[in-house]
This record gives sequence, C-alpha cells and structure tokens, in this order.
Amino acid sequence: MLRAMGAEMHRIFWETLRDMVEAQQFPEEWNQWVAMLAMKAGEDPKDLGRRRDLWVQCHAYKCLMRMITRGYDEVGERVVPGSQAGFTKGMNAPGQTLAARLQAEQAMMEQGMCVRGYIDIQTFFPAVVHEVQWACEKWAGVPPPITEVMKALRTELWGRYETAYGLSRRFPINQGTGQGCISSPARSKLILAVMQRAVSKLCTGYTFTTWGRAVPTLMFADDTMLLGTNVADMQVALECVWLVSKITGNRLMVKKKTKTAWSAVVWEDGVEKDVEGWTMRFPDGEIIPQLTEMETYKYLGTPMRCGFAAGDGQTEMRRKCVAQCKKAVWLIGNMQHLTVDQMAGAMDAAIGGTVGYYGRSTVIRRVDAEEIETVRIATLRARGYLGAETAQAYDDHGARHRHTYTHAAAALVDQIDRAMAGGQGEPARVAVESAMAATLMRLGCRTDDPVGWEPTWLADELSCLLYTSPSPRD
Repeated sequence: MLRAMGAEMHRIFWETLRDMVEAQQFPEEWNQWVAMLAMKAGEDPKDLGRRRDLWVQCHAYKCLMRMITRGYDEVGERVVPGSQAGFTKGMNAPGQTLAARLQAEQAMMEQGMCVRGYIDIQTFFPAVVHEVQWACEKWAGVPPPITEVMKALRTELWGRYETAYGLSRRFPINQGTGQGCISSPARSKLILAVMQRAVSKLCTGYTFTTWGRAVPTLMFADDTMLLGTNVADMQVALECVWLVSKITGNRLMVKKKTKTAWSAVVWEDGVEKDVEGWTMRFPDGEIIPQLTEMETYKYLGTPMRCGFAAGDGQTEMRRKCVAQCKKAVWLIGNMQHLTVDQMAGAMDAAIGGTVGYYGRSTVIRRVDAEEIETVRIATLRARGYLGAETAQAYDDHGARHRHTYTHAAAALVDQIDRAMAGGQGEPARVAVESAMAATLMRLGCRTDDPVGWEPTWLADELSCLLYTSPSPRD
C-alpha cells in the first residue's frame, strides 16, 4: 500500500521514521508482537517448546529494521569468520555440506582420521540474553546509535501466541532476537562469531593437506559442525562450544543421536573403522552420544555418514532426492487441468528445486536421473502427451522438458564455481581447492597454478571425467 502512494508519501514516511529514531519514541504497537508456532519435522506436536516461534511485527517496524540491518551487515563482514555461511551473500548451505564430504574423501585418500562434532543449540534465537547481545555488539564495533535504537525498541516488549482458540494473554519478552525479525540473523551472527573465534584459537581443526589450511568449524546460522583430525582435539572443541554457550546464555541440546553428537573413524590396513573406547563428555559430565557404523546425522537436510563409508556416503541422500522428484512428477502429471506446457514448467520447477539443492553437495548420477525421467515419460504417456518416441519429451533441444541430469550437472558445477570464487579461508573454497589440486597432482600436474593446467596429452581421459559423470568414482 505504501509503495503505491507515490514519492511524496514516501518522503513523509521516511521523515516520520527519522524523527522517531532521533527521539527514540516509538508507537506502542511496535512492541506488541504475535508469534505463530510452526511445527518442526519429526517433533512431538504436543511439545510446544519444540515448535518454531515466528514473530509477526508491524510493517513500519520492518521498514526501520531494513535500514538498521545494513549497519549490522557491514560489521558482520568485518568480524564474522568465513566459516559462517548462514545469511551471508554468495554462500549457501550445500557449500558447507560439500566441504564435509571432501573431508571424508581426503581422509579416505590419505588413510587418516575423520572426526566430526555436531552441535544443536536449543532454541537459539529466543534464548539470546539482551545484555550479552549488547556486549557483543560493542566488541564487534556496531555503531553506538544503532545499538541504542535497538535497546529502545526492546524496552517494554510484549508478545502473544496465536492458538486455535485465538490469541493468548500477553507476556513480557525479556530476551531473544526475535525469530522473524529482519535484523535477527545479522545480530545473532555476532554472538555466534564469539564461539567461532574461540574454537579457532583453541582447536586445530581439520587440515586440508594440499593447501595446508585448517578448518575448525562449518556453520550455517546456528547449525554447527566441528571438524578435527583427532579425538582429543574434538573433545576440546566440544568443551569450548559448551563453555561459550553457557556464557552467552544458550544451552546445547542432547537428544539420542539426533541433536548434539560426534563421530570418529580411522583407517587401519585399508579398512575404515569406528574409533572405540572414547567417551565424550561436556564439562558438567553429560555424555555426548557417538555415531557409529551405518548411523547418519542430518546436517542441513543431508544425511551424513561417519566417514567415507566405502563409497556409500551419498547413497541415502540420492535415494531421498530421487524419491522426492518421482513423487513430485507423478503428482504434477495427475493434475488434470494442466496443459502440456504448464505441466512441463511445473515438472522442471519441482525437479530443479530438489536437485538444484541436494545436487550441489551430492552427486546425482546419470542412472539416478534416468530413474526420474522414466517416471516423467510414463506420466506423460498416460496423459496422452507422448507417443511411442520418448524423444518427444525433449523436443526443440529440451525447450519443453529439461532432462534431470541437466539440472544435476548445472547444480554441481555452479557450487564448485561458487566455492572457487569464495573469500580467502572460506571452508568450501579451502576444501574444493585442496581436492582439485590433489586430484590434478595425481594426474601429473606439478605447476603452481593447477586450475590453469592444460594437459593436452590427457584430453581423452579428462573429457571422460568431465562429460560422462560429475564424479570419476560414479
């Protein structure tokens, strides 16, 4: 509505916001928040504490937050380590997953240890203590006027929950950044940066050999994976995270092997084995569960095995991706009101969205793509849109339907390109550069610029690797 009112009204609105900020006097309605309790997958719906509270605020408040958040973003670019990919321009979740996969592959190639720790901070956003947040902002160098405005907006803050019986009684909100608030991601990264820096100073991390650089943490918002080359270093890292979390008012959640956990595998005589005889504990004595054998941990939506797992580390994720795509194609194909062009667009959007995410860190093979295409062809033929020749589905050089393998190859290539274009020290860049350099060295490269290496005598072999499959092992 405001956008349609024209430039003059925009100017008046901006001047009004400016005057309120200067006087630090804001409408009472801005401090009346309403929360929607969203369900979390796999959680008990009766346990309200495990629901995600998404707070709804006034439109004018959000406009002001967009202006203020720019200041937090500028500070975050200076002080937040490159291992934080959440809410960061040019970075994404699959980049962190890709780095973890390359860790397991390097451990396999070098017959070394692959140690990981998975951190789950219980109700992170609602649990941030205001006094700690103000201290972190001062340490990070946030301009004092910005912090003062946020302090004024957090005074006399009230909330209500949306329920099936209407709104609850209002209650005071004395902590938290407000999940759903525009400034919340940028502000929360400042607190998480304290934990990142502590782990980086006290722990070795996992060293990607070719470049000789260590990566101690992979983070996407508060979803954290710790990397290590030995179990003792991982114990220190877990204790460090626990202590910093206590200081900042947060709590690490341990629930079976689905929240905070750890894993460690070692290669002996060419066989990958779980590390045994070691019990991880937090400083308060709480035991941290260990993942072993065939167990997986879902990190950023991707099931992760403990190590290389004899090459089966990506199998579960492939099956999940293929199943989701086949289901989507079948559902879209049974929507009777869609035309052939609408159906083609919907199928490509569904496949592209699924493969475009999971395929960035999990290699979707040609055989997997063909399994999805088989369902697409059968669905189109059942609707009468396809005759005996399956090539009709990809007429005009694929203009009507894009083959699934096209999505898979594009996703993986784009993710590698993003990693190579990342900043110095970013985990995805370190892992990808190290893996590429190690692979090219095995092929005979001995230059200081492996990316620019052009082995014309290996043209046939390299063409096979590039165009037959995104991964030579597949």
